[in-house]
Amino acid sequence: MAQDLDFDEDDLRTPAGSRSFERGRNYLAAVTAVEVGDGWITATVHGTDAYQAELTLGGPDGFAGERDCRYAMEGNFCKHLVALGLIMLGEPEAVPKQRGRARSRAQELGASGWVLKT
Repeated sequence: MAQDLDFDEDDLRTPAGSRSFERGRNYLAAVTAVEVGDGWITATVHGTDAYQAELTLGGPDGFAGERDCRYAMEGNFCKHLVALGLIMLGEPEAVPKQRGRARSRAQELGASGWVLKT
């Protein structure tokens, strides 16, 4: 069963910018441990290090992303979030719903979230 995704490529490209968006495309194979819950998606994205990323959909603040890479911690929508979003847009039905572990991982990311109000 496909997940109901309330975003598209433009929702990723706009906050990321063209450079980070294209770099995110190159990270699709680096996305692992994807988990989906009601309105959120988490994963590990491997690069120089393993980074935790979460996209939150349809919340009171709109479309949001949280991650623990340095570029994103400076307030940018990073390539890791783009890669996670693109994976979900490509094959959402292949991703299992696992609520508990994903929510715990998201809480570990702390309050360093990026938010786009819709």
